[in-house]
Amino acid sequence: MRQEHAEATKCLEANAFTAVVVMVRRTLEGVAALHGIAERNLMKSLAMMQDSGALDPRLVEWSKALRVLGNEGAREYQEELGSG
Repeated sequence: MRQEHAEATKCLEANAFTAVVVMVRRTLEGVAALHGIAERNLMKSLAMMQDSGALDPRLVEWSKALRVLGNEGAREYQEELGSG
């Protein structure tokens, strides 16, 4: 997880924002695994960590917003592919 976090930081410094998101997600998945949580999706795992007190609720809210933005970006990308 430290490697994923360090890579996320490097990506941020390089303005490689999509890569930052991927590496942060991998970091969060690793944190969930360390807590013995392996839900079907990351949001459920984060909610369980919040419920157990292992995760600050602000991070869960941030993750929800990030997921929405990611979904919008993916939808726009798919539309671009369809029109090209």
